[in-house]
Amino acid sequence: MGIITAIYHSVFYPSAFIREIENKRSILYFGWILILIRWGYYSILFSFFRDYNDSWRPFVQPPFSLSIEQYSFFQSRFSIFFGLLLMFSITLVIWIYFKILQRKIDLLKVFNVLGYTFFLPFVILQIIDLVFFQVTGWDLLTFSITHTLFLIWEAAVTIVIISKLIKLNTLNIVISNGLIIITWILICALLWR
Repeated sequence: MGIITAIYHSVFYPSAFIREIENKRSILYFGWILILIRWGYYSILFSFFRDYNDSWRPFVQPPFSLSIEQYSFFQSRFSIFFGLLLMFSITLVIWIYFKILQRKIDLLKVFNVLGYTFFLPFVILQIIDLVFFQVTGWDLLTFSITHTLFLIWEAAVTIVIISKLIKLNTLNIVISNGLIIITWILICALLWR
């Protein structure tokens, strides 16, 4: 199994992904690379293509009273750092929750699972974003709904995979999903526009 197959299985066939990582554990340790690719893409996108002052202006004011110019500087140059911080925060929150439940799982394994499960939906979302951007423009409602649905998908497949590895019951699956979504929203609401 290659990385491309693993990416596909992680979001469309999580049980196949689990079987494949059990047979070839090394594949799981490449999830962090997918996180770097995702947030590196944002760095390039924001550096060269985002128009912060006109058609792609942030929906709300930049955080910490930054000007648009200051915010664009930070967002384009620190996207990878932000992405690593976000994904590690999600990892840490759900890992602590699993520890409270007395479910053992390696912190890096959780981080790498996130790398896979948050990658393909992101690629698909970029295509959808481009279509919506051309059809509706930069519209808060359209983009908020679409991104929220994708976040729910990413969280759900992450926990499906992890629940197979550490045996979570339904309530713990729901809570774990909620923790991923809440962590993402809180950090992005504070720092990301």
